[in-house]
Amino acid sequence: MYQNNVKNLFEQISSKYYKNFLNKKSSKNYTFAMRKKIILDNIINKCGNFIDIATGSGEISSKLLKKNKFKKIFLVDISKKMLNKTKKKINNCKNVFFINKDFAKLKTKIKFDYILCIGILAHYPNTDFLISKLSKLSNKKGKVIIQSSLLNFFTIK
Repeated sequence: MYQNNVKNLFEQISSKYYKNFLNKKSSKNYTFAMRKKIILDNIINKCGNFIDIATGSGEISSKLLKKNKFKKIFLVDISKKMLNKTKKKINNCKNVFFINKDFAKLKTKIKFDYILCIGILAHYPNTDFLISKLSKLSNKKGKVIIQSSLLNFFTIK
């Protein structure tokens, strides 16, 4: 049930979602701008495998791909419309896989060096499952970056 509600919400707001990242004087825009800044300041000049879960409209991941040399890049979103927005921002980038599905149903044998999980906790019903799945996707020295509240980030491992 939650999957359909979340999917429908992001399908509806996909055409305006990028506006959250515009330089406007509002608390919402500030929060989204800070999300982006924190991530971009902390993941720079990296390589390895990268996955962005709930990539949204690609405002963050498109910039990350320019600052890093990832081998394989998985961009996952439950909303096809959001994923299409990301595809438009990311061109001329090799080894990018766009995956339109619920993260819980993602199956891959690839282990990731960097896992980005921003803004999904508020929409995810089972935090224990989410953390377990993230841990299984991460390699032994991998970094999992999760946003647990408006501007509270932490890493696993």
